[in-house]
Amino acid sequence: MHWRNFVLLACVICFHTACSCRDEGRREERQEQGRFHRTFTETGELRAVRNTAVSMPRYDWEYGQPQITFLEEEGLVVEKGQVIAEVETSGVLKVLESKKADVAIAQADLNKMKVDHESRMEQLKGELQSALSTFQLAQIDTQRVRYESDTRKEIAKLDLERSLITLRKIKEKIEFTRRIQEQELKIQLARIARTYSAIETAEKTIENFSLRALANGMIVYNENWITHEKVRVGDQLFPNMPVIRLPDLSQMKIQTSVNEIDVQKIDLGQKVVVRLDAFPKIAFDGVITAISHICHRKDRNSNIKVFDVEVLLGETHRILKPGMTVSCEFLLRKQS
Repeated sequence: MHWRNFVLLACVICFHTACSCRDEGRREERQEQGRFHRTFTETGELRAVRNTAVSMPRYDWEYGQPQITFLEEEGLVVEKGQVIAEVETSGVLKVLESKKADVAIAQADLNKMKVDHESRMEQLKGELQSALSTFQLAQIDTQRVRYESDTRKEIAKLDLERSLITLRKIKEKIEFTRRIQEQELKIQLARIARTYSAIETAEKTIENFSLRALANGMIVYNENWITHEKVRVGDQLFPNMPVIRLPDLSQMKIQTSVNEIDVQKIDLGQKVVVRLDAFPKIAFDGVITAISHICHRKDRNSNIKVFDVEVLLGETHRILKPGMTVSCEFLLRKQS
């Protein structure tokens, strides 16, 4: 009796060990139409083939750091061009009002500058005309005293040279003043152009703060890089930070991984049976479209090495949603 109990206990231990010795991916053999299909199953995540991101638009820091004021409902399927989020515009409106006041003042300063320039040039033209008259009189006086004493001739000559110098100086002064006025006008016009550009940028920013769908898809809130939670109303986001993702549900794929022991058993184009964990009785046909060339740890605390594998679904269905967990059954070979 003692030996029979021992043998029975040994059989139980062996059976339990055989049942528990399984790899990370589940392996099984099933009979189908008289033939056996050797398969193994891995867990994966459902994703959209095309995934469009809608990001926080660029904005000037002068506007402050605006908040998200509206987000369309997550999970809602939207069409391209539809408003899906709104960003606070109060800071932009304040800057816009200030810039419009600045451009009005700058335009008034420009008009006054033009009047001052014109007045100054008229004054210089008057001085030029006076100097020209003095020079012409000096020329006449030089001709008139040609028969007089040498002293009188020398005085007339000096007067002529003096008037010529004065005439040249006024001409140089006019040219110098003209150049200065041109530079002043350029500077003022550039200042006005920058202000107009700031106004245009502010108006464009207000328009861009109504975030629109860039493609058809389902709304999925992106993770806020600062809070590490999903974006929500009231968040302050930096420019170019993704706000919403729009996965296109018309074509879906699975991102999964295969143990390094099994990767040599699969190949591109190989068929895969896909089942949602939430709807295990519904099967979808898939095909392997990508196998990574680089092996990595399955997770931080695991020593198991895996290769990333991508499976494309051959059809779509209303129950298929990004992020759902799926089981991928890889068909290896048939045995006759």
